[in-house]
Amino acid sequence: MGLNDIKTANACDRWARSGREEWDPRAFPPGVGSADPNDRGRCHSPVHSKSMTLGSIAVVLGSYLLGSVDFAVLIARAKGLDIYSKGSGNPGASNVYRSIGKKAGMTVLGLDLLKGLLAALVGAAVGGPTLGAAAGLTAVAGHCYPVFHHFRGGKGAATLSGVMFALYPVATAVLLVVFIVLIVTTHIAAIGSIVVTLAAVPGAWLTGGRGWALVWVGAAVALVLYRHRGNFARLLRGIERKVVEE
Repeated sequence: MGLNDIKTANACDRWARSGREEWDPRAFPPGVGSADPNDRGRCHSPVHSKSMTLGSIAVVLGSYLLGSVDFAVLIARAKGLDIYSKGSGNPGASNVYRSIGKKAGMTVLGLDLLKGLLAALVGAAVGGPTLGAAAGLTAVAGHCYPVFHHFRGGKGAATLSGVMFALYPVATAVLLVVFIVLIVTTHIAAIGSIVVTLAAVPGAWLTGGRGWALVWVGAAVALVLYRHRGNFARLLRGIERKVVEE
């Protein structure tokens, strides 16, 4: 590979990481590419395309495996408990909070959020916002259907929040305030989770989310809402459990 090929590969990487769908001829340094839109094809040479594809696949699969690490199960097991047989039986932060304690619950919440954050950050670093959102989606899927725990996972709201924080921090900061207000006023975690999840796509769009990145975030939202279908039913019947039982 010559010097120009290396410069071209670096320019293509910068373009991919920018998340821009349209071709920007300014991506190429002087002497490497021209303003000809056909130069876009230089970023799809067999070597460059293959390396980007393999890297993207590795990030997506790695994110699923990261999401599959269920900290609620692990922390409960470390205390000699089976979280599936406690409280609601859901391996998530709220059930850990109710069944084991505040410290354990907050630890699970933070670690679940961190899974989504790391997956999206790594994805965005490798392939821009689109890959960041795709990696976030698979991290959420791993949390909901973890291969390490017989596909019996949580509901994904915290992991999705981590993805949103990595890609759309301003929107996430606003949604965090909304979540805290709802928890304080209702004492029901599901209400806060459902409301902020519903607002995730509009929030991402208002802060610059576009194209496939927004599609993958929408898919993650749909999955999280599907996992909350039992909460929807209990809320309608007025029997949803509070974070702290009275």
